[in-house]
Amino acid sequence: MYRMKAQYDFNAEEKDELSFKAGDIIEVLECSDMSWWKGRLRGQAGVFPSNYTNPV
Repeated sequence: MYRMKAQYDFNAEEKDELSFKAGDIIEVLECSDMSWWKGRLRGQAGVFPSNYTNPV
């Protein structure tokens, strides 16, 4: 797996989404969808908008 760095804050609106702050490093678990990837941050897993992040 690889990691992505958040470029913007994202506040989850659904229970399956992953909230993060700009600068957080997210471990990518799955990227089968172009727009929403599954990741893990601080022990929490959920989907997040891939366009809010850049590769580390």
